[in-house]
Amino acid sequence: MAGNPCQPGGFYEHSTLWTDELGIAPKQLLGHLNEVLAIARVNFLPAPKRVADNVVKHLNTIRNLEQAPEAEKVARASLYQELEERVAAASAADEAMAMILLLQEENASLKMELRQSHTMVEETFSCDEEEMNVLQEILIRRERHISFP
Repeated sequence: MAGNPCQPGGFYEHSTLWTDELGIAPKQLLGHLNEVLAIARVNFLPAPKRVADNVVKHLNTIRNLEQAPEAEKVARASLYQELEERVAAASAADEAMAMILLLQEENASLKMELRQSHTMVEETFSCDEEEMNVLQEILIRRERHISFP
């Protein structure tokens, strides 16, 4: 006897043992088993497409979770870089404001000194003008005195 005994034309197909003991012929039993397997696959086992989709979905989730720390590290580095730039800009702005305030103080001081100098020059000019008037009066009197002895 050649071939598989379960195949059509095999030993079990012609055996009366199956029919006598189980009350069903091997071909019928195989058909019933295939139906039960089909029902089990539909009801209890996920379809191969759904299994493949779930596997891909889970692999993508795992990949995303593995990449998340690296992405967070890159984002954190970027934020630190931006923070350092902002600190440097704030420091430069503080220095510029300090320089502006210093220049404003110097400007105010120079303006005050200029006003004082201007006042002093005006007073000096006024005094000099009075002295010139007095001297001019003296000269006029001398000339009169010399002209009219």
